[in-house]
Amino acid sequence: MMGRKNSKQVRYSNRLILINRLSQLSDPLICQILSHLPIKEVVTTSVLSTRWKKIWLSVPSLELIYSIFPNFNTFRSFGDRFFDSTRVSCIHNLKLYFDEHDACYLTSWINAFVTRNIRRLYVRRVRGNYFHELPLSLYVCETLVSLKLFHLTLVDPEFVSLPCLKIMHLNYVWFPNDATFERLVSSCPALEDLKIDVLWNDGRVYRVKSRSLKRLRLLRSSTMVFDSVPGVVIDAPLICYLRINDRVSETYILNDLESNAKLDIHLDFGSEDFGEPSVSSRRSRIRSFLPAISKVMGLKISENTFKVIHHYSNLAQLPQFDNTSRLHVTLRVSELKWLPNFLECCPNLKSLIVAFNGDFEKMGSEEMNQISFLLRMKRIVDMTIFMYTSKVLLHSDNINQLSFSSVPKCLLSSLQFVELNAQILRFDGEILNLAKYFLENSSILQKLTLHPNKYGSTYANMLHKFRRRSRTCQFILTDLE
Repeated sequence: MMGRKNSKQVRYSNRLILINRLSQLSDPLICQILSHLPIKEVVTTSVLSTRWKKIWLSVPSLELIYSIFPNFNTFRSFGDRFFDSTRVSCIHNLKLYFDEHDACYLTSWINAFVTRNIRRLYVRRVRGNYFHELPLSLYVCETLVSLKLFHLTLVDPEFVSLPCLKIMHLNYVWFPNDATFERLVSSCPALEDLKIDVLWNDGRVYRVKSRSLKRLRLLRSSTMVFDSVPGVVIDAPLICYLRINDRVSETYILNDLESNAKLDIHLDFGSEDFGEPSVSSRRSRIRSFLPAISKVMGLKISENTFKVIHHYSNLAQLPQFDNTSRLHVTLRVSELKWLPNFLECCPNLKSLIVAFNGDFEKMGSEEMNQISFLLRMKRIVDMTIFMYTSKVLLHSDNINQLSFSSVPKCLLSSLQFVELNAQILRFDGEILNLAKYFLENSSILQKLTLHPNKYGSTYANMLHKFRRRSRTCQFILTDLE
């Protein structure tokens, strides 16, 4: 009993020593330390002494989450006190999460931290079916460096001045018109990183015009409101990374991209049909887009975009991708025969990654039942038996040998690294044949990496027996586990 009492006294004594040491520090340094603690612990320090009673109100960084408060009134009361307009301390970093309650208090809060030299701001409406408008003061914040908004509405300002803003992420943000977004971006002379994530197809034409922008991500994949919209215009000559995942825009205009830029494009050109007749009707849109992406060094193409490009190549000549040295393409196994044709347009390609989607539409009901049976077996048998059964059921027929009639120039002069991501069922034979094609035809290939499907790939070891045109080529087979 005495031991427990002594132990408590020691802990209490250690706390007093720690508090005394902290109390010897200056207020700004204490505030900096408190800014790394959860808000509940920060407020708790107010009971330590008279001096500590108000120190927490001057912390430069705060994460304010409505859900940690017992009710809405407590949350608002805390915010009103912290953002009291009579305080003069700076607020450098703020993360604010609020719910669907009437958010009229946001105007006074935002006005308060804008006047306190806010640098990094993250505001997110977590719940609710409507957006909240942000006040005009946010558009003229001279110190703001990073702005990240979720589920909010931006008003249409007459004047925007964000001279220090470098990072702007707009996730599910509603704009009253196209001009609002365009004015917002063009009024940020230091902007380097821009992300636009559209919750649904809002019908907007996104025009990105910036002399400073380096990274741009535009995600718009839903078709809940409109079938398609006119398009996307990007005029940002310093961009080094561009990702567009867009199912609804009909046209994409890219001006003056840097040759060392990296592109990640998932584009449908406003249609769900990727056959040749549909592509033919969109020929002019595709023709204006391809020359822009042909100038970049790194290119990642989705399955649908690859289909569009291939069918367009049957209608018109593709531009030469002379600067493209790194290519990552996703396709179906049934589309492998199209790959050499595209590689012909990449004469200086050095690195190629091919990822595969399953061709389940090619399978009959019997094959699908076999796959379902195998997946059930996995739960009750070990991997060795499972892989053997896969071979018997799914690979009893001969390997389907793909025919590649040409050898693109890049295989003979520049291609050094090939990676095949084959983690799908049923098509080990076709992928094996593709690997064999690269091994036997690539003159200076240094490394071929195969990521096999861990439930199949029973032919992978055969690759070690294939002839290699490049004597220095290494073959790497990743573990099946």
